[in-house]
Amino acid sequence: MTPVIGAAAALGSAAIWSVSSTLLTQSVRAFGSRQINIFKSTVAGVLFLLTVVLAFGGGPPTLGGASTAWFAVSGVIGLAIGDTCYLGSLRHLGPTTALVLYQTSSLFTMALGFAALDERPSIGNLAGALLVAGGVSLATWSRSKGPISRPRGATVRGMAFDPSTFERRDVKTGILLGLGSAASQAVGVVLNRRAFELLDAAAPALRTAEGVAALERPMFAAMLRLLAATAAMLLLAVVRRQPLDDTAALRSREGWRLTLIPTVLGTYLGILGMQVAVGSLPAGIAATLLATPPIFSIPVAWFMLGERPTATTVVGTVVATGGVFLVST
Repeated sequence: MTPVIGAAAALGSAAIWSVSSTLLTQSVRAFGSRQINIFKSTVAGVLFLLTVVLAFGGGPPTLGGASTAWFAVSGVIGLAIGDTCYLGSLRHLGPTTALVLYQTSSLFTMALGFAALDERPSIGNLAGALLVAGGVSLATWSRSKGPISRPRGATVRGMAFDPSTFERRDVKTGILLGLGSAASQAVGVVLNRRAFELLDAAAPALRTAEGVAALERPMFAAMLRLLAATAAMLLLAVVRRQPLDDTAALRSREGWRLTLIPTVLGTYLGILGMQVAVGSLPAGIAATLLATPPIFSIPVAWFMLGERPTATTVVGTVVATGGVFLVST
């Protein structure tokens, strides 16, 4: 796979994530963040399982017990906890601001890499961290100045949508959930990286595999992380004695209508594109291109939800994305 294909896959994934996040805004308002996360983790996990079976001959690659456990734990923290927090942030802040907040995961990842993996940040990394923090502050500051001005119960692009529920009192909750999501995703990334390190140490020759074979382990790891996250959320639902409530979206025709398309787009095709990009590009370039969903989200949210961006939102989004490039290189 050439760098051109990798770059196209990365930008395609970013655009897909911006669309799926916008569509999930309606789903999470209708059912709740836990319910939608269980839906998308379950459906996407099954899709990845089918992909592994059909594309790789049905047999899982040799991962080893230690790496399998790390993949599973990273899925529980990054996808079960992190995505539930992200969906809550999406509900309160809308797709553009929630995605900008998500970019702070690069800061948490850098801090965790320094603390846990002895990765020393460069001057450029630190400058990028300041840009990310400044850009996110600008983008979230514009949200805190007031609610979206659209009448309650409006229909936007044929979708029943209620943007007026973006009230000022929800902003702090949305920001806290967004930061919680970023921190959880960062922990998940570090654990995921550790799992691949164990895998490479056990079978270093596989690192140089090309073509479809190069995607087998990442695909299987993605499936494992999603299924582990689903199992953890379902177990929690049973412990809380709310299994019917937490699986409402899965058991509802309306849940499938609202959530299937963004799940296939974002959680399945988006991750597929991400795996292609990571396997075809240098890590810093791949991370930067994959961090552009907030930029795509600005016109998407404007068109689909009538969420008109402010100048500070646009500037903050661009600055934060540039910061991610410096943090990742």
